[in-house]
Amino acid sequence: MKKVLFTIGFALGGMLTSLVQAQVVPLTIDPTQSLIEISIGNSSSSSTLSGNATLDIQLTDPPSGNAQITELSLVADDALNFSFFLGFVSASTSPGDVTVSLVTPGIAGTITDSSFDQLANML
Repeated sequence: MKKVLFTIGFALGGMLTSLVQAQVVPLTIDPTQSLIEISIGNSSSSSTLSGNATLDIQLTDPPSGNAQITELSLVADDALNFSFFLGFVSASTSPGDVTVSLVTPGIAGTITDSSFDQLANML
């Protein structure tokens, strides 16, 4: 059984209110504000993330509109360690071994204030 919890936060702040037209914005993922947690069975491990993303902002009437992450390439900066069967079996990765890439982006999400949700992404 494999469960993956994947959370990425982007602070868009006042940037959304100042854009008038559609705009593609390259993003650099800050490892101090990004985290991935992977759970396999009852064992979980987490790591900071670094990498790049591309955000496509479509605005019709600022600050409302739509935004879509169209590219995403992330790397787990830390080693991930898992333990099974009361510690008798273990598995681990080295820093940089685990990558997350966007295969198919979900549909654009609606911008609410300075945030949006983009669902149904294939990673």
